[in-house]
Amino acid sequence: MRKLMCALVVAAAAAVMVAVPAAAEVSRAAVTCGTGVPVATTGGYRVLLNCSGVGYVSGAGTTAADADTRARALANTSAATGRACTTGAVNTTTGGYLAVVECGGLPWVFGRGTTLTDAAYLAHLQATDAMSRGKVCSTVGSNTTPGGYLAVIECTGMDWLIGRGTTLTEAASFARALAVDALASGRPCSSRASLATTGGFQTDLECRTFTGSLPVLAVGTTLTDAASESRVLAINSLATGRVCSTAGNVAVAGGYRVTLSCTSGSWVFGEGPTLSEAARVARGNAY
Repeated sequence: MRKLMCALVVAAAAAVMVAVPAAAEVSRAAVTCGTGVPVATTGGYRVLLNCSGVGYVSGAGTTAADADTRARALANTSAATGRACTTGAVNTTTGGYLAVVECGGLPWVFGRGTTLTDAAYLAHLQATDAMSRGKVCSTVGSNTTPGGYLAVIECTGMDWLIGRGTTLTEAASFARALAVDALASGRPCSSRASLATTGGFQTDLECRTFTGSLPVLAVGTTLTDAASESRVLAINSLATGRVCSTAGNVAVAGGYRVTLSCTSGSWVFGEGPTLSEAARVARGNAY
């Protein structure tokens, strides 16, 4: 029963880590838009479209096709919500680009990503999050960290949360996932540090609970893998009351071994050809 519960928890956690769509993303709503002329901008292009029942909508992306796709998607959001949404400012940031989505009645929403397409998509996604959840979350900063990048997200009525990943897009997507978790559970988790370790990288999450704080360490071949593993460990720990955190990792014949330290003083081991796989095996053995 515990393994079934944890499998459901992992599936729910994975669902929040939304992948940035390719340029072929197509909007299916009934809004009809004219043809726009691409204009070069920082990191790519802008396209301004005149859309039925919505008016003029600006989209931005790395390619002209991506910018057109984003403009049409924003027009559909405008029609569905009654809020006029458009792409505002774009600029460079550490690790990539930032884009601002402006929707009527909402504060500006900042998105960050490795490419302008990613930044514009994440800004749009966070704006739709705000309209559905009633809390505005905006990616307000980025920086380098061992193994990749960190992204800082700020939500209404909540402290800043930090997510980490190999690329800025992955860090920003992870930060958004942490924000979604926090808004749903009331127990925010944020990363404090990352560092290189045998076979890859280590990072942490510190989660605020109703009785104190819960720190969890995790490892992975990449920083993105380590961050994702830390989130799943934290979610499992909060859901089951069995807290497990990485206590060590070493190279062994054929790969790596990861050791988890769990509540009640128990130790759990996992081995695999990569550090990420060893960490997943150890977690599976623990839960």
